[in-house]
Amino acid sequence: MKIVFGGSFNPPTIAHEKIIAYLASSYEKVIIVPNGDRYNLKKFDAPASMRLDMLEIITKKYQNVEISDLEINRPFQGTFQTLRDLGHPLFACGDDCLFEMKNWKEAKILLSENNFLIFTRNHSLLELENYLKSEPALSLYQDKFYFVDLNLPDASSSFFRKNLDTTLISKEIADYIRTNNLYQEKCMFNHNYLKVALATPKVALGKPMENAMEILQIASNAPKASIIVYPELALSGYAIGDWLFNSELLADTLEALKYLKEHSSKQILIVGMPFANGGNLYNVAAVIQNKKILGFVPKMSLPCTGEFYETRFFTSGIAFLNNPIKVNFDNEEVMFGSLIFKNTTFDVTFGVEICGDLWGNINPHKMLYEKGADIVCNLSASTFHVNKKKERRSLVEVTSRRFEGAYLYVSNGPTDTSSDVLFTGHQLAFLCGEMLLNTETMALESVVNYLDIDLEMIRYRRYSNGYIHENKTSIDNSYNSFLL
Repeated sequence: MKIVFGGSFNPPTIAHEKIIAYLASSYEKVIIVPNGDRYNLKKFDAPASMRLDMLEIITKKYQNVEISDLEINRPFQGTFQTLRDLGHPLFACGDDCLFEMKNWKEAKILLSENNFLIFTRNHSLLELENYLKSEPALSLYQDKFYFVDLNLPDASSSFFRKNLDTTLISKEIADYIRTNNLYQEKCMFNHNYLKVALATPKVALGKPMENAMEILQIASNAPKASIIVYPELALSGYAIGDWLFNSELLADTLEALKYLKEHSSKQILIVGMPFANGGNLYNVAAVIQNKKILGFVPKMSLPCTGEFYETRFFTSGIAFLNNPIKVNFDNEEVMFGSLIFKNTTFDVTFGVEICGDLWGNINPHKMLYEKGADIVCNLSASTFHVNKKKERRSLVEVTSRRFEGAYLYVSNGPTDTSSDVLFTGHQLAFLCGEMLLNTETMALESVVNYLDIDLEMIRYRRYSNGYIHENKTSIDNSYNSFLL
């Protein structure tokens, strides 16, 4: 007995794969019929040829499964005609189709001539049977419907297209989508909104390559985020003490950075790490995109109080606050200092500072905002103690309001904790003084939060704020370009 499985498969999800596996084991022949590009006047994000490719990827292991291009190669004629042309096989579909079927083209002919296998997904078997009995257009054909409950995962194609959640698709499909740049906007900037992500990764102390893999996995799972901000020293781990002096660790960190660079994409990754230059060790943020290091931003204000003793390890980058230099990394010259990063096409600008630069007397964010930065990103390693969460929130809120900009703050989490300090993965985001995010975590896995930055709001607030006009410094030619 043969059966037809129809749908858009835009893209095929893990739920589709589970259905196909069931059909292949239960029927002599399975025919998968993807809808054509003009099916029901619907516009698809992936062209028919690529949807066929993805179906080939997930069905190649089955000998009795074939993919038909019947509906792709002709104008839309309706499912009733497709089933006629294929000799009236059993027709399989998800339970969402049951609720739409009465409105399909030539529905009475479709229902009278065919039998249907419905897979439950969003509704219980009882709900579907009751609907079938109560719906006048379907009740006459109750004996033509069969139901199967495979305990399908909640993984619809439409939800994937909306959120690009790679847990809804197989690794092979995710790789195909990434390689062919499918389902992403032509740019990551739309309607004056910029999507960003704050990531507190699971950290392996003193294992840079392991941390690089986690950083890339987070980026892979967040393809719509144009900027992803990671914590201070995320590549090496923060709480490693004198291990920072170990030459093997520093060499491994550079190798991990090279790996990040080689595997980077259009997304901007802002990652904390130790970096040696000119006989000094600096606490820096590496800004990475499209197989390039766009710049290194050193920490200016090094705390040496309470549980912090960073002056033991690092040299302040204060010498490069207004005088960036070029350093060598992987046989390329890279800017090093307090930098402005700008996309001239969409007029989007951001800058970076590190933890104590928000708390100390030297505040790079002041210069960055005055030179036109819309967004300042802060990579932090801020420890837990009573009321400190409120202090951090207050600092970020006031800074964002004072300079009418976005301020993104992300601290490391409990996996970076040692016997000396405890970190709680505090993530904060404020836009012109308004809170977008304020959350902590004790999770031992990576935690990522997404935000849409309203750049039009920043423009409006700055245009209408006289204090901003008085203090704004015109942007010179020293900015570093990035893509959107």
